[in-house]
Amino acid sequence: MVSTSASRLSSSRRNCIVRSYDALGTLYGFKEPVAVQYLKVARSCGLRDDISSHAVNQAFKSAYKDTVAEYPNYGKEKLSDPQQWWKILIDRTFGQVVPENRIPDDLGAALYQHFSSGAAYELFTDARNMFQRMREDRAQPLVRAGHDEPIVNYPPIVGVVTNSDPRVTKVLHDLGLKVGAVEPQRVLDGKSPPGCSDDWNPSNDIDFVCASYEAGYEKPDRGIFDHARTLGDAVLQAQQAHRTKSLEAMRGPEGTTADESIKSVPRMPTVEWHHIGDDMSKDYQGAEGAGMKGFYLKRDEPLTTEELRVPESARLTSL
Repeated sequence: MVSTSASRLSSSRRNCIVRSYDALGTLYGFKEPVAVQYLKVARSCGLRDDISSHAVNQAFKSAYKDTVAEYPNYGKEKLSDPQQWWKILIDRTFGQVVPENRIPDDLGAALYQHFSSGAAYELFTDARNMFQRMREDRAQPLVRAGHDEPIVNYPPIVGVVTNSDPRVTKVLHDLGLKVGAVEPQRVLDGKSPPGCSDDWNPSNDIDFVCASYEAGYEKPDRGIFDHARTLGDAVLQAQQAHRTKSLEAMRGPEGTTADESIKSVPRMPTVEWHHIGDDMSKDYQGAEGAGMKGFYLKRDEPLTTEELRVPESARLTSL
């Protein structure tokens, strides 16, 4: 019987895996429906009109569809910044349910800040448990003496690949996760050389974040997954640099070691790239199309006929 938990994806000591996750819907979800939160923030900004969350929800769906079509990827190529994109969406949403002159002036900024923090979201229980398991794995030494050869540990490199603006990193922090130092533009611009030690820290839960706005591509486009590979490669090199340092620390004053098995760090094995997400097209098919191993996550609802086409070995019901 095939397990449906992502725990079966754990890496072995001799297997090197980079594992990326979608963010919203995979690692965390909304604390309350979006429309309910929109109304609460709007009322805190002074909106007094008697409108229902259902009306806001319908207006949001329509406004979101139109805004995405007009300004793809949070307005990356057309607007000054993501906050302007969200203000357009918010004005279009509330403009369908109240007269424009009654939309609070500060509503756009207030909602942008609200959804930039953990106040709007909650980490899924299985995601929280998964990170705890990975913390235990990452706490193990990267290299230690063995009987005939050094024992080498390859804890997974963990990333987030998401169609989002840069606020996702702050949200992850607010939800209690430690996010590494790899920043997309620093690495791609060559300002932070791949392999620098600050780019991998075993106490981090997430080593890198690849948001579509910064990557310039949205899932399922191969471009965002290629961008993620650049970030993951930097972390892999940094992790290997830590192994080398660990070996050097175990050597004696003249290059000898306490155990003859510790002579050199083995070359890194072939890297496996896994991506897990709750959107069949954007996550599973996008990753597969980019040459990665895709996994499709669907927690509660039964699979549709189309979803059943995903191989059983690539289907997950929990992390």
